[in-house]
Amino acid sequence: MKLSVFILTAVLGTVLFSDSRAAVTEDESGRIVGKVASTAGGSVAGATIILFENGAVKFSTRTDKNGNFSFVNIPPGMYQISAKKPGFADFAKSIKINPRFTLKIKFDMQSKDQPVAPAPAVVKADLPANPQMTVKATPATEEKPAERQETLALQEDTPVGDSEILVESEATTGEVPEFVANPEVLPEPEGGIVALYKNIKYPELAIKRGAEGTVLVNVTVDKTGTVLQVDIVKSVDPILDEAAINTIYVTKFIPASHQGKTVTSTVGLPVRFKLK
Repeated sequence: MKLSVFILTAVLGTVLFSDSRAAVTEDESGRIVGKVASTAGGSVAGATIILFENGAVKFSTRTDKNGNFSFVNIPPGMYQISAKKPGFADFAKSIKINPRFTLKIKFDMQSKDQPVAPAPAVVKADLPANPQMTVKATPATEEKPAERQETLALQEDTPVGDSEILVESEATTGEVPEFVANPEVLPEPEGGIVALYKNIKYPELAIKRGAEGTVLVNVTVDKTGTVLQVDIVKSVDPILDEAAINTIYVTKFIPASHQGKTVTSTVGLPVRFKLK
């Protein structure tokens, strides 16, 4: 089987791709602010954080040099949040996004080189919360069911571990960088679409399964050219969706410009995977 990978030429216009879901206004959407640390100590920079909805990849971002990350304009609902980085065990939990609230999350990732130690029983107290969320302590003698250990949904009676702290607060515009929806010049890959093409890696499992198609993404780039968030608008296959996300993160971008200065903005890009 011959393999070829193509990137469709992107029309860098002011209209972004939109999905089939009903549009969610900024006032109705939720946000996430989080931090990823290592169980061995210190923060985890460059970890890919992905939000899945019903098993499909929806949103992605990466931690900065201090292990911090954030998501904006997330439609309310249940999601699974996953953290991935080479050299660390993958981390995944279920969360709930409520409208007009910012979910604040902190969790630890286990280095594959670090021996796994039993987690001590910890009783949480005095965590700030809003009326929509309650946090209850887990007694040291109580054994949590297996399904509860893999779920961190924001609902009553949800146990919260020592390295997984969830705090919900009203969303504030101060946590979101200044954004220009229709800049004079949209962000684009440094070196053009060809540079993006060179960064594509076709996953071996996708090749074996014969998976191909075009993944449509909206990419939010800040005024320094850093990719803040990747939204999957049209999914093809979960493996190819993640491959498209990884391609975006290893590509350098030129930021948008408006009225003579660089600004944060979003551009739509199609990424096509084709087997021959």
